[in-house]
Amino acid sequence: MRIIRYTLFVLLVIATLIAAFIFRARPQYKGELDVLSVKEDTEVLFDRFGIPHIYASSSTDAYKALGYVHAQERLFQMELLRRAGGGRLAEVLGPDVVGVDRFFRTLGTHRKAQTEAGRLRAWGGDVLSEAEAYLEGVNTYMQTGRLPLEFKILGIPREPYAIEDMYCVAAAMSFNFAQGLRTDPLMSYIKDNLGPDYLAPLELHTPDFNENVPVFPDREVDPSPVSRPRTRTQALRKFLDLELPTLYGSNTWAISPWKTEDGVTLLSNDTHIGYGQPCTWYEAHLEYPGKRVYGNFMAGIPFALTGHNAHYAWGVTMLLNDDMDLYCEVLDPDSTRYRYMDEWNDLITHTDTIQVKGEEAIILTSRVTHHGPLISEFVQHADSLEHISMRWTFLERPCDLLQAFHGLNSGSNMEEAEEAVSLIAAPGLNISYADSKGNIALWAAGHTPIRDPFTDPVFMLDGSSGQDEVLGYRFFEDNPSLENPPWGFVYSCNNQHDSYLDAPLEPGYYEPDHRAQRVAQKLAARNDWSVEAMKRLALDDYSQHHEDLCTDLLTFIKLQRLEMNEVELEAFDQMTEWNGGHHEEDISPSIYYRWLYNILSMSMKDELGEEAFTEFLKTNVVKSSFSKFICAEYSPWWDDVNTAREEFQQDIIVRAFRTTIEKMVADHGADISQWTWGQTHMTTHNHAFKDIPLLGKWLSVGPYSSPGAIETINNSVFYLSDDAIIQAEYGPQMRRVINLSNLENSQSILPTGQSGMRLSPHYDDQAEMYVNGQFRMQHMDRSKIERESQLLLFKALD
Repeated sequence: MRIIRYTLFVLLVIATLIAAFIFRARPQYKGELDVLSVKEDTEVLFDRFGIPHIYASSSTDAYKALGYVHAQERLFQMELLRRAGGGRLAEVLGPDVVGVDRFFRTLGTHRKAQTEAGRLRAWGGDVLSEAEAYLEGVNTYMQTGRLPLEFKILGIPREPYAIEDMYCVAAAMSFNFAQGLRTDPLMSYIKDNLGPDYLAPLELHTPDFNENVPVFPDREVDPSPVSRPRTRTQALRKFLDLELPTLYGSNTWAISPWKTEDGVTLLSNDTHIGYGQPCTWYEAHLEYPGKRVYGNFMAGIPFALTGHNAHYAWGVTMLLNDDMDLYCEVLDPDSTRYRYMDEWNDLITHTDTIQVKGEEAIILTSRVTHHGPLISEFVQHADSLEHISMRWTFLERPCDLLQAFHGLNSGSNMEEAEEAVSLIAAPGLNISYADSKGNIALWAAGHTPIRDPFTDPVFMLDGSSGQDEVLGYRFFEDNPSLENPPWGFVYSCNNQHDSYLDAPLEPGYYEPDHRAQRVAQKLAARNDWSVEAMKRLALDDYSQHHEDLCTDLLTFIKLQRLEMNEVELEAFDQMTEWNGGHHEEDISPSIYYRWLYNILSMSMKDELGEEAFTEFLKTNVVKSSFSKFICAEYSPWWDDVNTAREEFQQDIIVRAFRTTIEKMVADHGADISQWTWGQTHMTTHNHAFKDIPLLGKWLSVGPYSSPGAIETINNSVFYLSDDAIIQAEYGPQMRRVINLSNLENSQSILPTGQSGMRLSPHYDDQAEMYVNGQFRMQHMDRSKIERESQLLLFKALD
């Protein structure tokens, strides 16, 4: 008995110590601090959702305060992002992530960061002084604040942040060419090993009938080159498994005053980024003499990437232009030279040391052609003897992202905003704009590669012939744009832009036009738009495309005159009544998407194999190809190469239907009322520690039943699978609607909360609101903010 009491006492002591250890790692939302070198007392009012409203006497004092409060909520997220982009994760996470470090070091993102930091220091001005002030705030918290639980578990040292780290974060966030790494090698494999007949049912390029983003007004574009540039892998999988913010797409639209209920300009934006905890964006509001800005900030970046000031609002979507090419190179036997246009050229080599926690350091030698670094070890679906280099616009062009977004934060009119946007080289972005004077615009920003018309960058290119070279770049002034169109709205849903004067469309990994069609139809249909109507549109979960495709599939079943069992018949009748909605109570989507998976699996896995098929499901090609693939009656994919008889379209569709119903019964029972979308489609915001028993579950948020689906406006995207529960991979990482005539009537929501500190009350206080389609106010009126806030005061140092 004494032993039991003693054991319980020891456990109580340990629990108390753990509790004290954990509860100390909480952000400070009130009180006074004298740790920042602010020139005047600087106030931070935290509202009831933990959003800081910063009031300072100067811009540098404001950004010092922002850096401090941002770090106290998101320091671990900042740390992972800067280490990922700089190839330094293994120093704290160990050998499991060495592949990620090898990949980014091979690309040379750390060298790019050093170059760009030098350019920013030479640039100078407010952008440099405010960036340095932000870093001072981050570093003050790093040295004096309460370290997050993750720092203590991993033993991460207190290492100061520098300008270079901002560019490492930018490199990690610009890693939007994952589609290219997946798609280019896989499409090349299909072309070279299966033949063109297997490519025919796949939508590799934008079809003629696509809903493209229009251009206005039309203008002539100079086609001449303006400057001479020089698959998914294990490393990519490890990078994505870290649950870091990874950009996929977004929605944005802006509406002219004459199309709104109250004659005001409105803007909506929701950015589609991989789900994780903490969520991507940190909201903050800054005021200092002459400036007011409210925006969404990325960890480690001092300027809002989306937001609004006293004059205008802006939103962001990914352009998804093809800014990455893979080249097959010819090397000499010693692998020291490469062949280019009948001449041998020396490879440039770089040597780096990768520190690995708990193990010896790794010496990495990377080799570079004029196209870019050799990345053969990271590319799947490629012959083991091939030497593959990668050209990436982000590495080739100057990176003025900080200058661009500083300009957007601080501008006062449309001309200044456009000038700021013109600085963006990579990644390619669409920037929407709306101002209090009634102007709206959509600008395609980025340096777009100019290629020979016969070069198709969806495949791997010939590096030695000189025929597939990038000839130069097209700059902002020649990119598609849309300013104050007569129809009264602009929009982007990551769909293809139209080109000027019948010029060729820009190649890219664009999303299909399903969201774009729905948005354009809705915006055109009424002239009484309001904030509430904009919110409803952002939450729209209807898909005309999937309703139509489901009808086509059901027609195949009808034509076969199948004898169905009771459950099959009930499922068939249920889908016959489906209107394309993806509400939690809907049953048809649960059946439909599993049916799609089984059709593709039975058609393609025999030729591609398990691994390549899984990769195919994660490309944009699959989303664009659903209808074309299924309606291709004589496609060679239908035949199973492992059987003696030849299979046809109707065989696979029927077999897939029956298999789907069998598996749904096995997973969810024979009562199809239990097959609702809310029970089979979930969103979990996983923490980087998600695989650690107990701790991972405690740090993650969810799961939640989720409305929406692939390419609905409420874009809750998952990869098709045969799993009983479908997990959303990415979706809106915020939703915001801005009223330019009454900024106090602007609203937004985050998917979890402001804080990355588990014991903060703002760790997940927006999660339920988010899944329920609710919004909250974005307050900028101090009198209202003070009614529901706590004050943290940074005292001026004597």
